[in-house]
Amino acid sequence: MGNLAGFFENENKNIDLIPSEELNGFLGDLAAMPRNSRVRTNFVRSVQKNATAARQGGKVVPTHGLTAKAEFEKRISMLPEHIKKDLASGTLQIVDQELYAVRAIGGQQQVEILQNSDDKEVGRTNVNARKLEKDAPFLCTALVVTSGIGATGDNSIGDIGATGFSRMPYALINGEFSLEVGKKSLISDMAMEVFNTKNMSNVREGYYKLENPKWIEPQTEIIFEVKTPVAADPKTYIKVQFVGATVAKA
Repeated sequence: MGNLAGFFENENKNIDLIPSEELNGFLGDLAAMPRNSRVRTNFVRSVQKNATAARQGGKVVPTHGLTAKAEFEKRISMLPEHIKKDLASGTLQIVDQELYAVRAIGGQQQVEILQNSDDKEVGRTNVNARKLEKDAPFLCTALVVTSGIGATGDNSIGDIGATGFSRMPYALINGEFSLEVGKKSLISDMAMEVFNTKNMSNVREGYYKLENPKWIEPQTEIIFEVKTPVAADPKTYIKVQFVGATVAKA
């Protein structure tokens, strides 16, 4: 009981962080506690907060006004038990993260931005073989898509590193994109127009906040495909950024 009692000394603790087998054992001890016990009171408040969150959002929790970390915290119950246990013990913590990849798209009307042949390289991508590392679940809360015109468009790191990225041309804005993770379709044939932030001074360029955050599971292929009605300038690059949160060692 000691560890869990210590956990609930703080009324703001999230009950979802407690592994189910430990929580079951704690419930018996809880019944023997005095009604005015601080631990018991904080436990009840934690349950009430979870119930309120469930009523407000159910399984689909809106993203408006919430940080990526807050979105992640709302979904802790969906994580594997060993990750929840490490979060509860403080071995792991929730951290902000942005995955990204850059790909030459000039002269093409259909391209997968992340590919199996990708290796992590500063400026090109921070994802190996379009898969996340083991035990690193990522909750994507927003996407950012921009483009740039390089000197050669040859997909070399030298050309990518010297290219500036900003709002996409209409050849790309008028296209479509899809997101698939582990053969599961998360976004299907959505208009690239959602990344058109022209005249929107309150958001970063190319930013689109998802109505419902998407889990990207570790060791599953991330396929972000872009299709356009006409080919862009032959020297065009496209940059995709996945904004969200994951776990890391504390």
